[in-house]
Amino acid sequence: MALLLGLDERRATLWTVHSDSIVPSGSISCEHKGSAGTNNPRYNYFDAIVAKLKVASATGVKTIVIAAPRGVATAKDLVAHVNKHHAYLLKPGSGRKIHMASIEGSAARDVPSAIDLVKSQAFKDITETTSGQETEGIIQLLDAVINNPAGIVSVHFTIDEILQVFEALHDEIGPEPEYVLMTETYYAANKSDPRLQRVFSLAKKYTVKTRVIQSKTGPGTRIASLGGLVCFTSPPVD
Repeated sequence: MALLLGLDERRATLWTVHSDSIVPSGSISCEHKGSAGTNNPRYNYFDAIVAKLKVASATGVKTIVIAAPRGVATAKDLVAHVNKHHAYLLKPGSGRKIHMASIEGSAARDVPSAIDLVKSQAFKDITETTSGQETEGIIQLLDAVINNPAGIVSVHFTIDEILQVFEALHDEIGPEPEYVLMTETYYAANKSDPRLQRVFSLAKKYTVKTRVIQSKTGPGTRIASLGGLVCFTSPPVD
């Protein structure tokens, strides 16, 4: 899953991409008046876009593809804005990190143009590369959690353990899960298990991020070495 952000000088349109299908996810005009304490419409425009990206990131969408026509500098300027004012969103090892890439094309105004762009080989190549970087970042975060001597984050390797984490979350006595990760091989072997189906259902209910990772990749091999399934929780908030 990825977020396609169609930009031109006056408008931004967001599309949530599932394989070759897209779902409109809101739009923003350059005249947007933000709460950043500035009367600069362009600053407010970019900050309003970033606010939308944060919402998408919180639901697990970390791959952001920015589409703009040739000659439009908005995409480059938006990335510069994020680097300057929201650098933590690009910081490696952060659970909030997003992965941004740019593509030439139009997706800010109409559905047919956005669909054509999503179906293009260039878009598929970009999302494959960026999603791979995202997955590598998740594995780095997982390894940091496993190797954390403080033990402030818990890691779980079975369906029953993960269900207990969600039950504790429901009862407001446990930490919030950060990710539920599994290999494609594990998912194929267990997708009919009612317990795994419940894990996916609860993850959706509590907006916990889930990933099914290709088994023959580096991240897939790492997850397989842990049994094919792993869940880790968020660190406590001070």
